[in-house]
Amino acid sequence: MATNTQSETTGDGSSSPKVILDESMEFDILEYGPGKRLTLFKYDPPAPHGTSLLPVPDDFDTDTAYWSEENEHISRTQDVYSHNPLNFKPEEAHHGQEVTLKIKKSLSGGVEARSQTLLCNVVQKHNYGQPHPLTGAFGMEPTEVVAKVFDPMFFSWSSDLLEGPWKETVKADIDISCEAGAYMELEKKGLTGPGTIAPKYYGTYAARVKTHNEHTDQKSRWVSVILLEYIEGMTIQSLCDNHEEEIIPRPRRARPPYASNIPDISNLDDRLQILAMLLEGCVKQLHVGVDQDALHPENVIISQEGSGIRVTLIHYRHSSVDSKLKKPARTFAEFERPPRPTIAFNEYSLSNFAGWFPADWLDEPDKLTGWLEKQFPEDNYSTDPFPELESFPCEQYVSTPLPSLSPSPEPAEHPAASAPITSD
Repeated sequence: MATNTQSETTGDGSSSPKVILDESMEFDILEYGPGKRLTLFKYDPPAPHGTSLLPVPDDFDTDTAYWSEENEHISRTQDVYSHNPLNFKPEEAHHGQEVTLKIKKSLSGGVEARSQTLLCNVVQKHNYGQPHPLTGAFGMEPTEVVAKVFDPMFFSWSSDLLEGPWKETVKADIDISCEAGAYMELEKKGLTGPGTIAPKYYGTYAARVKTHNEHTDQKSRWVSVILLEYIEGMTIQSLCDNHEEEIIPRPRRARPPYASNIPDISNLDDRLQILAMLLEGCVKQLHVGVDQDALHPENVIISQEGSGIRVTLIHYRHSSVDSKLKKPARTFAEFERPPRPTIAFNEYSLSNFAGWFPADWLDEPDKLTGWLEKQFPEDNYSTDPFPELESFPCEQYVSTPLPSLSPSPEPAEHPAASAPITSD
């Protein structure tokens, strides 16, 4: 952990720690506004950590990771400016290897948002005779990317009781370690980008951002960034209204005019097919050891791409990568094929989507089970491990299409699948 000790001289000639107040945050957040530029340098993030199930990284300083009586006098600004992202070495950030982005707009964020999610244009031109710094491949680079910035300056001032009293700088390191760890594992197994439910992963970077705080000697600091494929769509949550414990899809006429790339969700059968695409992608992730932990409508993007539908799962901060655990569970590692969704999901794990599917399925789980069994034939999945067989080649997932958006077979046998949704 880098240190930046600042002091000031008192009237008697002695020196005392310089007091730096958290007074410039409302101006510093503007560095993530439209038109601003980010210059990024690639680095290898730390391994996932932050819970008792995960190993502690070698460079993790447990003595300074918590807020305590000994350091409670330090402002957040002081702590942030004495910190570099874990595993990042500024002296290794060489010019000529950077990626330059211009911020187009904020997709989500704010002073206490924990992370800033930004839509950016790639403005740096590269030598086409060399692999592109984002993709590592020759040819056309993406012109737009999503930059997810883990800036500890803008984390919440309150702590989750399950998290512990981590400093914001430590929370930022933990967050990017878990999220990048999941994307790296999925990327390695061919489970990011089109044809999968995860966006394409372009790597982990450090960016230098400026401050407007006049009391700090250091006018910039390093923050960690994940770059991802930009998918133009809307989340399931943003297409619905909340009613008690249900989400109620809005009618098409209630959508803004710019949402023409969003498929029609007024038909229950189409919504069930979108849910099926999500679950199909999730069990493929489970098969390679990446568990999202919990599914939420605000983390599922749906979009229309040509004549097809794309379903994308974002936000892997709370996911777990089995191979990175102290004691890997290998729950599905010996399955010949991905686990059948009937053993991976039930009315509890899917309760956040009540209203997207008939809400009465929560009270009558046999209807949900019946739909899962009909939608996911047993022959296409595994329900028990087969140790004598080799693991199913993950490369096949890339060429295995997700379920097409077509009516479920024999809907007449499932009256619940075509029943209207009510808000009663």
